[in-house]
Amino acid sequence: MLHLRISDEPSGMDIDIEFDKLRIEDRPVVRKILNKLEQGSYHSPYDFCDRFGDLLDISCLCTGTKAALLVLFRPDEEINLIGCGYNAIGNILNFVRDGHVVVHSDICLASVCYDDSDCV
Repeated sequence: MLHLRISDEPSGMDIDIEFDKLRIEDRPVVRKILNKLEQGSYHSPYDFCDRFGDLLDISCLCTGTKAALLVLFRPDEEINLIGCGYNAIGNILNFVRDGHVVVHSDICLASVCYDDSDCV
């Protein structure tokens, strides 16, 4: 189950630093997140193809994509999404079933589509 907490408190977690500790595995949900948030594709644990077909280091992913992958690969840790954009938050809430996330209180959750057919 994806646990959602609403808060205005800043996070002590640095998404980029925590992401650098991950080893990304090739999973269908990883491919879906990369496609939806980066318009790119998975290549290896170390790089991805961006929307233009260029091979980039995995550290070049946007913060929202890194946060989504942190939620996916660290389901027992609370990941603060306060610094993420609406697109990233919406995709995390739509596609990631397990984990713990914090969103800012002014986020409009009513616009998020909860369609079980795309959840993994």
